[in-house]
Amino acid sequence: MPVEDKRDKGPASAVFREWIERVPPENILRVLICLRMLMRDPAYQVEFFNLGGVKVLSERLQLLTESYLENGEEHFTVDILKEMTNICQKLSADVKQREWLVACNSHRALLLLLSASDVVVLHCSLYALIGLAQSERPRALIGDLNCTEILLRILQDYDMLSKTNIREQVKVFDGIPICLSSASSLLHCDNHKLLWNVVWIIVQLAEDADSSNDIRLLGGIPLLLALLQDRKPGTDVLYFGPESSKASLSTEPADAVESCEETLPLRAAVCSALTELVVNDTNGQQIVQSNGIYLLGLFLFSMERNRQLFKRLFPPDLFEKFIDIGHYVRDLNAYKLLVDKISTLSEEDIAVIRNNILATNQNKAPTHSVGHYEVRKKNAGQSFLAMKEMSIHNPALGKTAKDRGKSVGEILNETTIMKEQLRHPNVVKYHKAFQEKDKLYVIMELVEGAPLGEHFNSLKEKGTRFSEERIWHIFIQIVLGLRYIHKEKHIVHRDLTPNNIMLGENDKLTSV
Repeated sequence: MPVEDKRDKGPASAVFREWIERVPPENILRVLICLRMLMRDPAYQVEFFNLGGVKVLSERLQLLTESYLENGEEHFTVDILKEMTNICQKLSADVKQREWLVACNSHRALLLLLSASDVVVLHCSLYALIGLAQSERPRALIGDLNCTEILLRILQDYDMLSKTNIREQVKVFDGIPICLSSASSLLHCDNHKLLWNVVWIIVQLAEDADSSNDIRLLGGIPLLLALLQDRKPGTDVLYFGPESSKASLSTEPADAVESCEETLPLRAAVCSALTELVVNDTNGQQIVQSNGIYLLGLFLFSMERNRQLFKRLFPPDLFEKFIDIGHYVRDLNAYKLLVDKISTLSEEDIAVIRNNILATNQNKAPTHSVGHYEVRKKNAGQSFLAMKEMSIHNPALGKTAKDRGKSVGEILNETTIMKEQLRHPNVVKYHKAFQEKDKLYVIMELVEGAPLGEHFNSLKEKGTRFSEERIWHIFIQIVLGLRYIHKEKHIVHRDLTPNNIMLGENDKLTSV
C-alpha cells in the first residue's frame, strides 16, 4: 500500500518551504551536504521522514530536475542534484523507505535524470533506482515508466571514462589497499553481494601488470583464496597484511558449512581474479604456495556439474577415494589414503590419467565422423549437439531381425515427428536420427548440467537434502514437461529416470 507522509503540511515543513524559496542556492547546497552525512544513520532517516522531509525532497528534486533538463545547467544546480540523488540512494537501502520514496514520486525524477549529462548525477540516480528496484512494488512502478529504452541507450551510447583512466584514478587514490582491506573486513559477514562487487573491482585492477603486482604484495592472493573456502560469518581467522603469505582458517563441523551453490557467484568472481593474477609467474607461484591448487580443486570437485568430468579423468578406484572423503573436508589427515593411493600409481595408471586429461582438450581435432557429424569435445564458438549411439542388435529393439528393423524404423519416424513438433523448455530438442552400418544414432540438443541422480548422490554424501522450495521447483518442471508430451503431443515417455532428467543452472530442468 502507498505510504502517505501525513506531516508534509506541518509547521516545520511549511517553514522549510518558505526558507528554500528565499535562500541563495549555495546555502541550500550546504544544508544538503550536512543532510547527506546525517542520512548515514538509519535513525536520522526515520526522523527525516517524520518531519516531512521525504515529501519536500521529492518535490524539490522534481522541480529542479525539470528546470535542469529544460534550461540547462545553472549555478549550483548540478551540485544540488548530486546531493539530492545521493540522499535518495541512501534512503533506498531500506525496504520501508523505498515505499516512502515511490509514494512521493521520487522515482519519476530519478528516471528523468538518467538523461543528465553530468556523470555523477547520472550514476547517483541510477544507483538510487537500482536500490528502489530491490522491492517488488517500486520495481513495478519504475518499469511502468518505460525505462528500458533509456537504459539501453545508456549501455550503447554513453561516453564514460576508459577503463585505463579509471584504473589510474583508483591507483592514485589508494584504491587497491582499500579494496583489499574492505574484502578482508567482509570475510566476517554474510554480505556476499557487496563482497562480489569488491572482488570484481579487484578483477579489473588485476588486468594491469603493475596493479597485479601490488595486489600480490598487499596480500591479495591469500585473501582471495580464503574466499573460496566454506565458512560461517565470524568464524574465519585470517592473517592479512603486506607480508602475509598464507591464510589460516579454523576447522568447522560439517553442519556449519555454507552451501556452495549460495556463494557460487562470489567464488566465480574469485576465480576470475586468480585467472588475471596468474598471468604473472610470481603470482602463480604464490598461489601454489598458498595451497591454491588444493582449494581450487576442492571448489571444482564440490560442484555436481563437474562430477562427470572427474569420473572421466580418474580410474574408478582413485575416484572412489575422492568420494570416500566427501565434500568440504579441511582436515588434511582425511586425504592420507588418497595421497597414498596416488603415490603408488603405476606408470600405466599415470599414463591413463594423462591421456584422460589430454582428452579434455576442447581444441583437439575430431576423433571420427558419423554421417555429417564430427565427434569431438565441446569448443567455444561452435555449435554442439549430443549424440546417442545404439547397436541395432540390441535385444531391446526386438528378438528377430524383422522386429529390430521395425523398431529402428519407428525410432527414425518418431524422431522426425519430435523434431518438428516438440517445443517445450523442459523437453530436450531432437534434431535427427539415422542408421549407419550396424549402429543407430540419435542427435539431440546438448543439455548443460548434471543428471538428477548425480545430485541425489552428492546430497547423500554431504548428509543434506533438497530444500522443499527446490523440490517443488523441480517437480513442477517435470510435471509440465510430462503434461506437454503426454497430453498435448500424445507421446509416452518410456524411460523416465533420475539419470534422464538434467538439472542445469538455477535448477533449469530438461527431460531427455
